[in-house]
Amino acid sequence: MTPKPPRVRLPAEWEPQSGVQLTWPHAGTDWAPLLDAVTPCFAAIAREIARRERC
Repeated sequence: MTPKPPRVRLPAEWEPQSGVQLTWPHAGTDWAPLLDAVTPCFAAIAREIARRERC
């Protein structure tokens, strides 16, 4: 008998969640040439996550 592969489900953005993972852009990523432009945007996203998520 062949085992079934695990089912992967991607929940909708409005569904309950247990956390948010935000990967910060840095010089070792493909964001490197755009860091000055994207850092304020990532900071705004992080502020909104912190403001809206329950601790």
